[in-house]
Amino acid sequence: MVEITRCALRIHADPKNRRLRTPRSLDTSSEEVFEVAQSWMKDCKCGDFWKEPGERFYPKRLLDLEQLRGANGITDIDSLTILSEHGDVERKKVYLIETDEVFVQRSIGATELSMKVWDSKKKNKSVRKEQKNHRYVTLSHCWGKPKSVQGQLRLDETTKERFKREGIELRELPKTFRDAILFACRLDKVGFIWIDSMCIIQPTESYSNRSKESVKDWLEQSRTMDQIYRGSFLNISATAAVDGDQGLFFSRRPEYLWEDEINVNYSGTNLFGSEKIGSTERDQLTRCTVIDVSFWDELVENAAVNRRGWVLQERLMAPRVLHFCRDQIAWECAEFEDAEGHPEMNLTLRAKLGSIVDEGRLKDLTPEAGRTLRNNRLNGFPDPDKDMTDLYIYELWKHIVEVYSRTQLTVSSDKLIALSGIARRFCEGNSKLFTLPNKYIAGLWSQNLESQLLWQVNELFRDGVFENPARRDATRAPSFSWASIDTPHGVTYPDVTDYKPEETSERRTRAHNQPKELMLEVLKHRIKLSDEDNKFGMVVQGRLLLKPRYLRRIELRRLHPPLRVPYSWRLKPDASTSEVVQTTSKAARPLENANLYLDAPESDVDIFFDDAELYCMPVAYGERTVRESSRYLYCLLLKLEKHVEFDPEANASNKRRVGLSPPTQYPMFRRIGITKLSNHLDKDAQNALMSEDNKLEICLD
Repeated sequence: MVEITRCALRIHADPKNRRLRTPRSLDTSSEEVFEVAQSWMKDCKCGDFWKEPGERFYPKRLLDLEQLRGANGITDIDSLTILSEHGDVERKKVYLIETDEVFVQRSIGATELSMKVWDSKKKNKSVRKEQKNHRYVTLSHCWGKPKSVQGQLRLDETTKERFKREGIELRELPKTFRDAILFACRLDKVGFIWIDSMCIIQPTESYSNRSKESVKDWLEQSRTMDQIYRGSFLNISATAAVDGDQGLFFSRRPEYLWEDEINVNYSGTNLFGSEKIGSTERDQLTRCTVIDVSFWDELVENAAVNRRGWVLQERLMAPRVLHFCRDQIAWECAEFEDAEGHPEMNLTLRAKLGSIVDEGRLKDLTPEAGRTLRNNRLNGFPDPDKDMTDLYIYELWKHIVEVYSRTQLTVSSDKLIALSGIARRFCEGNSKLFTLPNKYIAGLWSQNLESQLLWQVNELFRDGVFENPARRDATRAPSFSWASIDTPHGVTYPDVTDYKPEETSERRTRAHNQPKELMLEVLKHRIKLSDEDNKFGMVVQGRLLLKPRYLRRIELRRLHPPLRVPYSWRLKPDASTSEVVQTTSKAARPLENANLYLDAPESDVDIFFDDAELYCMPVAYGERTVRESSRYLYCLLLKLEKHVEFDPEANASNKRRVGLSPPTQYPMFRRIGITKLSNHLDKDAQNALMSEDNKLEICLD
């Protein structure tokens, strides 16, 4: 049974010009499906740069498909599944090439590429040829669980020379790779494919024991990952396959893809611009198609491959993506989305709080797309930050982080580097998105940084209990960054704002009673990179120097059933106040506050120790996208760790200079969560927090 809230009706404005959906093939490897894919590639102009002569980017390594393209029947078949099991084809080889060694020049004509190839004795690459199949494609896929990956052929220091000289028989590869290679061979002028595990040197044993050469190669390739996908003719996505053994193609029931159409008589209902009762000018019956608005999410967004962290970058950077789903194929590019089962439909519709909204395309990284996302959130409310520079670019980043934070990574340390290509797209290159200079700070941006500290880990309310299975990895990102957290429910990125006053009648009448909206200033930031050549990649350490207006000692409590909330906090009594922040007897008596969201309570176990020194630091009133009277006071919850120098490396170089005073030691805190205090119910708690000013500067690690 289909829930009515998931469905919408699409009225056919001109049924005569509409393409009917009547697929008949029993497998997605069929010629019928291939022709649909070809029609999308023809309609899309995002790959037209391959038709233009000039300088071309190629990855460091590629798999050369030229021998396989010459196999009998490769371009004239009924089923790629049948072909992949054909003995003659299974023994055909693909060769690993190093493009710096093989390509004579990077500047190509519109139809040919000059290459050096091995001579007949495989001794040297002295033979030159002109290759018409000069395009390359990429592959997005799930590696699978460790057991399924073990034993799979891949590029490492022991196989590199063999792949180059002797080649790789098709039958040696996992099924997903075989299917992708065979599909690529049928595409016009495609002579190469890039697959991560076959083109980046992999560790011979485990990722924790990489050789120096493997680490060097991986860092080098990760810096250009966005270019690799952005330069591809097509990204082939094994969207439904959970590992390399499942392949691209699946059997299906084609009748399930046929259209669900109904005739609707809505005259006189004043809906959809209907005619008045009694009108005879139009036929009272209107042909409509029933659309499942959760269709795209179930088919693509929540599919196996798109739960993998690296793939979001691959999807966004590639000019176009062809998804091989469970029972059909689907298409994504910057111009349109389409699916075999919903041709020419609006696939960006979503059900949100009982309404149908158009969320736009994930691959549409334009200010207009950011405006759409923000207007959907505002839902008609006047935008308080409408004049802020790059407002809609921040909205795009917010959306990307929220999608990315729900994905998974096999290697935890990849959290920032798997997003680095997207971050680079925002602030570098001819097509950069930000108009103002903006420095990347471990998943956040230097402009308007204060507001970006208010991200929140999402919880799930199930069976009367709030669940938060999030875990923290302090080795890959500082605590003030959302990138330090792994959670299946994702994070909510905050409204990015400069906190400039809003010119509203409500503010004008209340301004003299309201404190300044922002209660925190970021004085300095310091990021130590793992790879100095990639400022968007992994970090060794991150630190902020802050000047908070208020900072109060608190104590945290676990709550137990029948209470539905798991934790609460209250101000620490004066007698136990730490020397870091002095308080007076004027403070209000402790009040219990249960509206808090801990970042990772299952891994931050030390915050529940009796000797834990915890603090509450008010930051700002929010959210900005609601009425002022409905906003909360947003505060960060912190744990005092120790006293440190803000920049010990800079101070070490200054120690040689005579007469300098010792470097300043700052109290260093770790973020542990966020709390919200209502302007109505929690007014006493707000007053208590802000009853006295803080004089100290602090570090947030």
